[in-house]
Amino acid sequence: MTPEASFHIAIYGSQQNHCEDVAAFMHKHVPDTRCMVFKDLGAIGTLLGNENKFLLYFISAFPNAEERSFLKRLNSKHSHHIYTILCSPEKFAHDAWLLECFYFLDFPVLGRELLRSVQYFKRKILGNPNEGLRISYKGGIHIIKYSDIQYCKGSGNYTQIFLVSGKSIFATIQLQKLRTILESAQQFERIGKSYIFNIFNIKSLDNCLVSFLGVKNETLELSELYTKRLRGILLGVPD
Repeated sequence: MTPEASFHIAIYGSQQNHCEDVAAFMHKHVPDTRCMVFKDLGAIGTLLGNENKFLLYFISAFPNAEERSFLKRLNSKHSHHIYTILCSPEKFAHDAWLLECFYFLDFPVLGRELLRSVQYFKRKILGNPNEGLRISYKGGIHIIKYSDIQYCKGSGNYTQIFLVSGKSIFATIQLQKLRTILESAQQFERIGKSYIFNIFNIKSLDNCLVSFLGVKNETLELSELYTKRLRGILLGVPD
């Protein structure tokens, strides 16, 4: 018996021929997943009560007000199991960020970009977020779940690790060495020489201010260069 897929693929779009082409491509190149096509926004609601993870390709040559509103609501309430990829012309790439989409693809969608988006999803989402970081701390070994880390800030031979609990830990380890340890945990991204971010715990990026998920409303102000790099990573289009 074939094991149940760890995620399913859903496709929405007004141009049915294009949607069917994308579905056919997915059936051929990602055969271990279930793939379904939706013709209208209301039908997507059938996914909301499903416990499976869905990769939703939202294909629109010109996202209208209704589609934008739908995406905003969907992404703000169901981002824990529905990961939307906005497929629109390049000029709408920034809109994908504003609508809190997981990823963006230029329209019309190319096969290699579809495969890249699936690989990106598997790497960022399907890894085990509960694996832990083991560090020397106060004479002992401290284990921190990856999911508990917001970001890390390096300073010489020390790194300050900020947690969703609102606390932080100073570890005797250089940021570069810490990045090597975290290399297999794909939710962590290094930005410049000073920071490592857990992109799963980023709530928003407004201008140069990063907000994090956690007990406290933790924020961090970045330079314009670091903001640009982080925005590219969050949109799935890093420099």
